Amino acid sequence: MPDKVTIEPVTRIEGHAKVTIDLDEEGKVSDTKLQILQVRGFEKFMEGRQIEHAPVISPQICGICNEAHHVCSAKAVDDFFDVNPPEPAEKLRRLLHYAGIIQSHILHFYFLASPDFLFPSVKEKRNIIGIVDEKPELAKKVIDARKKAKELTKSIGGREIHPRTATAGGMTKPITEEERQKHMENMESLLEFGEESVELGKNLIEERKELLDSLGGIDSYQMALVNDGYHEVYDGQLRILDS
Repeated sequence: MPDKVTIEPVTRIEGHAKVTIDLDEEGKVSDTKLQILQVRGFEKFMEGRQIEHAPVISPQICGICNEAHHVCSAKAVDDFFDVNPPEPAEKLRRLLHYAGIIQSHILHFYFLASPDFLFPSVKEKRNIIGIVDEKPELAKKVIDARKKAKELTKSIGGREIHPRTATAGGMTKPITEEERQKHMENMESLLEFGEESVELGKNLIEERKELLDSLGGIDSYQMALVNDGYHEVYDGQLRILDS
């Protein structure tokens, strides 16, 4: 008889989801569905609001990637009014977005992805607590690095979560020289931590090649922003590549 396997909730993702797997008469997979369970509704309840409110409302969509939502909304408002932020404002926006990318990548790699590769045979340890128990010094570095990225978000965006300083045509606050000096020091240690993380990732991939090869893979299109052919994350042209 056909059967169905449901995985709910799907853990270690940024959000809430479930997976439903349909099995045929022979017990082989016949269909798989990923269902995203969250209903945000931002597109609807922002209708009728002043457009200047969008950069403040939209970051509430997520507590992790809110810097991207904030900057993206501000850029949309710029387009609506046909204004270009002055260079210092654009640099602050880029820094704010980079801070979000740094903290989100740290979260994804160390909290969500790496436990599978660090502890593939010990299910109970495949989480951030397992890293804390088995690799306490690494865990301290992870927490410290993410904290430094969030401090940069707070300096530029006004708050660690759900920033609010990007507005039509610019930014509503600068950062002080004292803040700049502090973040310059933090970025040095973050760069060092990033290089260590890349090495850790490369080693884990080499050590767990058999595990990686066993995972499902599909050929797909890839899309990204580019600027003069280089990868871009703030402004540029969309480029799409086939598999």
